[in-house]
Amino acid sequence: MKTIAEQIAALEAARQAKAARMTEVLQKSMDEGRSTDVAEQEEFDTLEAEVAAIDADLKRFRALEKAQAVAAKPVNDVKTQQEGAEARDPSRRAEIRLKQSEAPGIRFARLAKVRAVSRLENEPVLQVAERMYGGK
Repeated sequence: MKTIAEQIAALEAARQAKAARMTEVLQKSMDEGRSTDVAEQEEFDTLEAEVAAIDADLKRFRALEKAQAVAAKPVNDVKTQQEGAEARDPSRRAEIRLKQSEAPGIRFARLAKVRAVSRLENEPVLQVAERMYGGK
């Protein structure tokens, strides 16, 4: 399910594409120095109606977005994953992923080791580091 912001972005993109096509339709007849033919008139009128419908939808979505912003409540003092889940919309589940951090000093020790090996083996530091630790 798309969020309101995603819906608004999609509608704005569709509106921009339809408005560009409307310009193309009229530009073609202007370049040829004539008035629009029946097919061009129908296409333009259809596009114009679609743009008006998109504008109306955008107005509704923005009103809904404002209403939700007003009704939003801050999440205060959440200490556990369960409390955070209860404070949010119950229909949406969130996952918390913690990045595994290395013990203090490990990165420095690795750097020192790589530089020492690099000097002893006369190899570039980067090449030694990639060989010893990969892309970490």
